[in-house]
Amino acid sequence: LAYIEWFSPFNKPGENHSLHKITQSVLPEGGNLASVVDLTHIVRSVSLTPCFGKVADRTWTSSNV
Repeated sequence: LAYIEWFSPFNKPGENHSLHKITQSVLPEGGNLASVVDLTHIVRSVSLTPCFGKVADRTWTSSNV
């Protein structure tokens, strides 16, 4: 089994980098939309890159993000 948090469908890629911008899917009551699925239903994985804006938060580490 795998725990999956869902995101919005892809829209058109960005002009400068050809990457798709997505947002986390949220339930009406405010929690993240998530599921537990059988591993046989997973077709592929995805790597997400945060949109930092102009300045990244320097307090972030691999331990707290």
